[in-house]
Amino acid sequence: MNAYVNVSSDAVRVNSSNELEGGSFDLKASPDLLPVVSILALKAKGKVEVRGVKHARVKETDRVANIARELAKLGAEVKEYEDGLSIKAPERVKSAVLDAYGDHRLFMALCIASLLADECIINGAESVDVSYPTFLDDIKALGASIEEIN
Repeated sequence: MNAYVNVSSDAVRVNSSNELEGGSFDLKASPDLLPVVSILALKAKGKVEVRGVKHARVKETDRVANIARELAKLGAEVKEYEDGLSIKAPERVKSAVLDAYGDHRLFMALCIASLLADECIINGAESVDVSYPTFLDDIKALGASIEEIN
């Protein structure tokens, strides 16, 4: 996607151009990357196609359908396939009320996506406790303006 990522034992260094490149990605061996790659697609010029993730439909939720639905709310042009998605980024990511469907990976990905919009509400914050209980604190520490509401 035109980004260089260097991972060491204590740090990750990311260098990229202003815009990521689209492309086609087979995530059959790593379906948990579906939410991450889908959110990166919001910053890509050119279409991003994710395939090989049919089994992501039977994870905590139907991640393929749910990601498609939520990205469309943000203004992306999304086509859903049995085994993946095609995503074209909008000119500008829209503000929206989003739903994580009780899925921790979707919640975290949607939080990152919401940083591209003026304001979003994401339902399902309690789900993050499954894998990353300090996620909201950590993303705030990085400078994100996130407010928990009841």
